[in-house]
Amino acid sequence: MKDYLDDASKCFENAELVFEPVAYPCAADLIQALENGEVDCMFPSNLSTSDVEALNIVLTPSIISSEIYAVVRKPNQNTFLQQAVNHAAVIEGDPNYKAVMMDHFPNWKWDGYPDTQSCLKAVADKEADCFLISNYYYNKLAKQIEKLNLTALATGEILDYYIAVVEGNTELYSILTRTTNIVSKANINAALSYYSAEEAKPTLIDFIQDNPAVDIAVVVVIAAFVLIIVTQHRIIRAKKEVEKSNHKVESLNKLVYVDALTSLHNKGGFDESLQQIQKRLDDGEQFDFAIVMLDCNDLKPINDQYGHDKGDIYLQTSSQLVCRVYKNSPVFRIGGDEFAVILQNEDFQNRNELIERFKKSEAEICASAENEWDKVDMAIGMAEYDPQECDSVDNVLHHADINMYENKRAVKKARSKS
Repeated sequence: MKDYLDDASKCFENAELVFEPVAYPCAADLIQALENGEVDCMFPSNLSTSDVEALNIVLTPSIISSEIYAVVRKPNQNTFLQQAVNHAAVIEGDPNYKAVMMDHFPNWKWDGYPDTQSCLKAVADKEADCFLISNYYYNKLAKQIEKLNLTALATGEILDYYIAVVEGNTELYSILTRTTNIVSKANINAALSYYSAEEAKPTLIDFIQDNPAVDIAVVVVIAAFVLIIVTQHRIIRAKKEVEKSNHKVESLNKLVYVDALTSLHNKGGFDESLQQIQKRLDDGEQFDFAIVMLDCNDLKPINDQYGHDKGDIYLQTSSQLVCRVYKNSPVFRIGGDEFAVILQNEDFQNRNELIERFKKSEAEICASAENEWDKVDMAIGMAEYDPQECDSVDNVLHHADINMYENKRAVKKARSKS
C-alpha cells in the first residue's frame, strides 16, 4: 500500500495528494470506521455487490489482482480440485472472505475460525478441506504450511482488490478513480512480488529456532582449544544450513512468482504444473486434460507505432479475456506475447465450446474497440491428452503449439484474400 500511495500522491501534474494511512485489526473494524466517518476510504475491499449496496459504499476500479490459492493437506493435493464441493475454513467476521466464497466458490461450505492460525490448524486437523489465501500471502505462511504438512494449490480464480468510498462522496471517488487509472498496475504488482519474496527469506531468529544452540553452560566449562573447534564447527554447519535455506527460498520464489504485467503465473509456474501432471501420469494415474496455446498477433506493430505502454494494454486486455473464458483453469503468460491454459475437469469437458466462446468474445471486443491496442487478436490452438497417441505432457504441448501456428497461418491467409 505504501508504494501505491507514494505513486498516487504524485500522479497529478498540478496537484499533490496527501494520504494518512490508519491501520485496523480486521476488515470488519475497518468497515465500521468507514461508516462512522473515522476514515474517508478503505483498502482492501473484496466485498460482494450485495454487501456494497447494503453498506451504501462504492468501489473504485481494482488496484491490483492476485490469484487465489487453496491451502490443503498434502495427501489431498491431487484430488482436491476435482471435487465439486469443498469445505473451507474462513476468518470469522471478515466480510471479504464471505464475498470471495460467494463470488468464486458459491457451492462450497465454510466455517468461521478466529484467525489465520486457527484456519490452518483446522485444515491440518481435517475439520476443513482448505483455507483460501492470496498468492502474494503464500511466502509469509510458507513455513507454517510446511510444518503442518500442508501445501498450496492454484485455483485459477483471480481476486481483485478495490478501494471503498462512502456513497455520495463523489469528489473523493472521482480522485481515487483517476489515481487507479494513472498509477501503473505493473509497478504495484512488481512491488508485491518483491515484498512477497522478501518475507520468505530466512531470518536469524528462524535459523536459531530451527537449529537449537548448544547449551552455553557446557561451552563455558570446555577448554579453550575445544571451544575454538566447536565454534568453527558451528560456523561451518550454520553456513551449510543457510545455503540450504536460501536454495529453498529461491526455488519457492520461482514457483510463486507472478508476472508483473498481467498478474498471471509465469513460465516457471507453467513448467512446474507440467512436471506435476507428468508425475501423475508416470505414477499410473488416469485423467483427462488438454493444453491451449495462445499467441497475440501484431504485438510488434503496436509497440512500434503506438509505444510499448499501448502494447502493455494490448497484452493485459488479451490476458483478461483468456481468464474470463477459462475461468476454471490456470492461465500462464509463458512469453512476451504467448499464453497457455491447462484444461481439466469442467473446462476440459467444455473445451470445444470454450474455444468458440473465446473467438466470439474476441470478435465482439474488436468490433467495439476504438483503438488498435484495445482489441484482442490471438491465434489459438488446443491439443488433448490421448494415451494411445501421446506418451508425454511435452507431446501434448507440442501438438497444441502446432495447432496454434496453423490457426495463425489460416487467419493470416484469410485476411490477405479479403
